[in-house]
Amino acid sequence: MDKLFHLKENGTTVRTEVIAGITTFMTMAYIIALNPNLLTAFGAYGKDLWNAVFLATCIASAIGSLCMALFANKPFVMAPGMGVNTFFALVSANVAMITGMTYLQSFRCTLAIILIEGVIFIILSLINVREKIYKAIPAGVRIGIAPSIGFMLMNIGFGSNAGVFVSNEDGSSSEFHVMRDFFGINPFESLRTASFVPPFKDLADTTLFKLDFKGLFNIGWLTVITLVITFCIIDLFDTMGTLVGTCTSAKMIDKDGNIPGMKEMLLSDAVGTVTGSLTGTSTVTTFVESVSGVEAGGRTGLTAAVAAVLFLLCIFAAPLAAIIPPAATSPALIYVGILMLGNLKNIDFTDISQILPVGVMLLAMPVSGSVGHAIGLALICYTFIKVLMGKFREVSVPTYILSAVFILKFFLAF
Repeated sequence: MDKLFHLKENGTTVRTEVIAGITTFMTMAYIIALNPNLLTAFGAYGKDLWNAVFLATCIASAIGSLCMALFANKPFVMAPGMGVNTFFALVSANVAMITGMTYLQSFRCTLAIILIEGVIFIILSLINVREKIYKAIPAGVRIGIAPSIGFMLMNIGFGSNAGVFVSNEDGSSSEFHVMRDFFGINPFESLRTASFVPPFKDLADTTLFKLDFKGLFNIGWLTVITLVITFCIIDLFDTMGTLVGTCTSAKMIDKDGNIPGMKEMLLSDAVGTVTGSLTGTSTVTTFVESVSGVEAGGRTGLTAAVAAVLFLLCIFAAPLAAIIPPAATSPALIYVGILMLGNLKNIDFTDISQILPVGVMLLAMPVSGSVGHAIGLALICYTFIKVLMGKFREVSVPTYILSAVFILKFFLAF
């Protein structure tokens, strides 16, 4: 084990890595049930499609995480990304409405788009283009990514997981409430009639290698190209932002601010996306919840490998995974989120070109729920500040290009 994952070299042990892998898995286990719910409108398009997406989620998460473990030897775990899965479902529904296809047909067309995105990213990863894009991001923005993710984790922990929210019932005051409905439910009641037999037939009949490239002609190639670009942008910045944040938390960044093994990590992410498209789920990406395992001591690919095994085991224990209440993961997410704020000390608060983009990112990430969108807003802000200050030469060409792309995305809504 030490020969494969270099445990001693990274100052860790098998026990620590196993605990870290379990910790990361538990904080993101919700995706196993939530992803098929989101992609099938909570089963509205048939139990067979729900079952197929459920298995695809487990398989793609396992294979992607295993690639991360073996190729990059990093403790980061992958699964179908939140936000992009909602966008996937929206695209599928719109395509069905516009073309007259069934939802399943449009779903298969969208899977074909995801495959194209994944193949593009494999090529870009192999020739180091994705890594060069990362290096082109201004230092201040890179430093602010981890604290911004920290705010998003706390928002998830307090908000969607624990159900803390504000209401103004009488219109005159605000009160905090916590959803406690799940305390009155016996989660084990559903296990009485549960089946632990994996629905492999539904996977084979519905989504496994069922990509519909012919259907793309009904959508229109301009729309298809636009969708591919949009999925690429979301995945590119969600992945890079997450990797920067988690690597910063794990102190896996060298003295020059670079991340060793970035190429292998990005390649693993791309392979995960291709696997997801072939099995039946949306873009697979590195999860921000991986920082919980890092904080538990995870330093090598063994952490990711343990999580991968647990994802595979969930194929046979779907009912058990489904009864885990989201609130159970809240304390870990909130604690890790607070720890990630520490990187703010490295921001130069006397430099407006650093503090303003970071401030925008700190607000945008938890509000939008998207790492990529927040980074895009920060890049736009940074570019405008430098130009207005007459320091336009300090802005790199890739930063100008990325800022322009995000402006087009936000204001033309493509």
